[in-house]
Amino acid sequence: MKKLESKVIIISGPCGAGKTTISKLIYKKYHFILISGDEIKNELFPDIKDIEKHPQKLKKVKHEIFVRAKENFDQDKNVVIDYVVLGKDYIQKHKKAFADNLQIKVLFPNIKVILNRDKSRKCWTAGKKCVDELYKKFMDLESLIGSENYIDNSNETPRQTLEKYFDL
Repeated sequence: MKKLESKVIIISGPCGAGKTTISKLIYKKYHFILISGDEIKNELFPDIKDIEKHPQKLKKVKHEIFVRAKENFDQDKNVVIDYVVLGKDYIQKHKKAFADNLQIKVLFPNIKVILNRDKSRKCWTAGKKCVDELYKKFMDLESLIGSENYIDNSNETPRQTLEKYFDL
């Protein structure tokens, strides 16, 4: 078992919830290794926009996220993962590998806030249908992840969310 000081934090949630913003704050302020699922997806499959429509390729992306997290963790480095992490088996895999050193936080502002944030993003937008589907999927995972790990950051700045919910 690793020392409890080494951490793996998964920042998850629907599109537009603030995952990347919070992950980058943790990276900058606490010097965690930042693993971006979107960046890995773009490295492996740059021509694919909707990776979810390609289950085998999505599986490769998730595998690479896990491998990079495990490699860094095994070197006693703190890791923050920024990705829409879905799937009970995938979550269980992380829980087994990182045990008490794992934190999963789901940024889960109200649906109106998510839709507004999604529309205002500079990079790309997911759209209402995708946001609605992801919102439901995260609601279905609440019992596995734990309601205490769901963060309604609707009315908070990213810094407020970081200071309030992340004990680093």
